[in-house]
Amino acid sequence: KTDFLALHHLANELWHEPCDGNAALLVGGLNEGWLARRLLDACPKITLYGFEILPASLEKARERLHGYPNVHLHQEAMGEQEGVATIVMDAGSSEMAGISEGSASDAHSMPGRSRAAMRSTLSVRTVPLATFARRHAIPFFHYVAVDVEGHEMQTLRGMRLKEPEMRRIFPVIQYEMSSYWLGRDLGSHNATRASEL
Repeated sequence: KTDFLALHHLANELWHEPCDGNAALLVGGLNEGWLARRLLDACPKITLYGFEILPASLEKARERLHGYPNVHLHQEAMGEQEGVATIVMDAGSSEMAGISEGSASDAHSMPGRSRAAMRSTLSVRTVPLATFARRHAIPFFHYVAVDVEGHEMQTLRGMRLKEPEMRRIFPVIQYEMSSYWLGRDLGSHNATRASEL
């Protein structure tokens, strides 16, 4: 993807010195690990934290990132609060159809989804990134990349960016802004809606 290449070039600029192993990166929405692999190829000694909720994708990411010394992968959802998220899988697909912060019964009532269209549900823990950083005593991330299929707003709120300490821990964030969570077509409303975070 184009954004993979752009972030690869940006990483080379951001981590000219931190490539010595003192840098930490977080990739939320790891998928099969392609973006993480590009970043690790640019800076093999960095510490990378990856979040992926789909078991099949996480397993492929583990295989792709095998051999890098400082990779920590988590099958958890990044959210606004600690709790449980339910993943909904479409029939005949190993890809996520949707995610709901709550129980499987909440997921079954998601707009546009019927029980007949679902193959299965899978529950995973949710964790705010502010909580994750404190729990693991991470002083700061050089870069955070978030692409979580419409749940970017909850992830950003979970960073607690109104707190000065959290702005120091998460100084640079790349995230996807999509019509899925804007609730309207992309356009002039972006800045207003983003400011609500």
